[in-house]
Amino acid sequence: MKLNQLIKEEKRIEETIKREYVDPEGKSEPIYDGIANPELYLQSKQRILWILKEPYDNGEGYGDERDGGWSMAKAMNNEPDKLSRWKVFRPICYINYGIWTGDDDWNYMPELNDSEEIRKGIRKIAYINISKLPALKFTPGDRIVEAYQKHRDVILDQIKTYAPNIIFACNPHANLILKD
Repeated sequence: MKLNQLIKEEKRIEETIKREYVDPEGKSEPIYDGIANPELYLQSKQRILWILKEPYDNGEGYGDERDGGWSMAKAMNNEPDKLSRWKVFRPICYINYGIWTGDDDWNYMPELNDSEEIRKGIRKIAYINISKLPALKFTPGDRIVEAYQKHRDVILDQIKTYAPNIIFACNPHANLILKD
């Protein structure tokens, strides 16, 4: 896939998300996901996609479930030093680094705080949440299953469009995606 085509597809997907992920109470907007930096993603030795459950937010990425309206992918690209230190992204950064460098011994990897290369690695990945509406830090599995069933076509479209070499996902949605 060429860069211009991928950027165009990202815009199409964002418009689809805006239409499909609507808060029934009208209090939240989606938190957009996708490819942090399409150029770096395409240049990456291995294109890695992380599929997580749902984002949380109160305008700064914490706690209150009534916010949204911003892009996690853009924040990952623009503020990798900040986001790489979030609890959810720390292990992702190390795993990405290990894959790209071939360094599989955690004991010898640089510390995240000491390695700009590890922190900025989140700029090279694709990142999807099954539910794209902001929620709290705890996610009941049945809520994610319901979100996947409702928005299955959007998620599968993202996976197909991003054409990753490696996909990481967790339960309960990993098995649902495998079946599809």
